[in-house]
Amino acid sequence: MISSKFGFCKTRSFHRTVNFGFSSMVNPYRVLGVSQAQPIRDIKKRYLKLAQKYHPDLNPENPDATKQFIAVKSAYESIKLLKEKEEKYKNRKARRNFRSRRGGQKGGAKEGEDH
Repeated sequence: MISSKFGFCKTRSFHRTVNFGFSSMVNPYRVLGVSQAQPIRDIKKRYLKLAQKYHPDLNPENPDATKQFIAVKSAYESIKLLKEKEEKYKNRKARRNFRSRRGGQKGGAKEGEDH
């Protein structure tokens, strides 16, 4: 395992280095300076502001800009995936609850039919 100052967690494979995103030591919400309760659109606004601030093409004189840009990008991608998974789980749970209220049937009973 290789760990950098921005918290990236890498492991060396046979011929390549594989990046697994953030290690458990770095909180992606802290990197972006947002709270977990904020909606994804506010988090995206903050990400775009920080990405523009640390973009390597806009900061050629700052050697740490690339590392900070990568950290911000990885943090946003991690949060985005997490929010998508949460939304998918909520939708799946809502569908399951809806089906259980209907008696577990996929289709509703038509008039004049007995189930």
